[in-house]
Formats: sequence, structure tokens, C-alpha cells
Amino acid sequence: MNPHVFIQGVVNAAHGVPFFTSRFRQALFHFSTLFEMLDTYLSRDNLERMLLESKSYGPRAMNVIACEGSERIKRPETYKQWLLQNVSAGFRQLPLNQEMMNSAKDGEITLPQGFCYC
Repeated sequence: MNPHVFIQGVVNAAHGVPFFTSRFRQALFHFSTLFEMLDTYLSRDNLERMLLESKSYGPRAMNVIACEGSERIKRPETYKQWLLQNVSAGFRQLPLNQEMMNSAKDGEITLPQGFCYC
């Protein structure tokens, strides 16, 4: 792969810290924000929401909070940690184009042929 643009969506949280109280506090903030967002857009009896909660958010929260050591599969890192990894891999951060941001907010962006959302 040799992309012209790489957009990375990351969970900006230090869930990989070894101390339970710090990890719990980070996870509580992150997952409570996700569930509040769901409350805003989807009713609690919405089937898609229930699937998202039971198959994605729930297991991720359980993994971050309840599992220790090698049992913990997901270890999201902070934005700064990801930035360092990306820069060391040869990527460079570009400033946001305000016109493109406004178009995205207005829902006017069309994706080019061959666009990959991975």
C-alpha cells in the first residue's frame, strides 16, 4: 500500500496502563461517552443498538476493565502515541483544509472510486 492520504480513527485513551484504577477511570469516561452518544441517536430497544452494545462495546469494556496481562486483548493508546508511531512509519501530519471540513459537516463529500474504509 502506498496511500496518498491516511486517515486514522483512534480511541484516545490509555487503556493499556497496568494500574486498575487509572485504567478503570479512562474506560469509564470513554465508554460512558459512547453510551451517551447512543442514547442521543438510538432508542434503547433499537435492535442495531442492542447488537452494537452486546457484540462490540460491552465485550470491549469488559476486556479493558476486567482482564489483566495477556488476557487483555485490546490496548488502545493515546493520540500522541499513535502520532509517534505514524511519524516513525514515514507518515506526516497535514493541516485540515477548512473548506473540506465545512463540506464534511454539510454532508457534501462523495468518496472517490477505489476508496477503502478499513
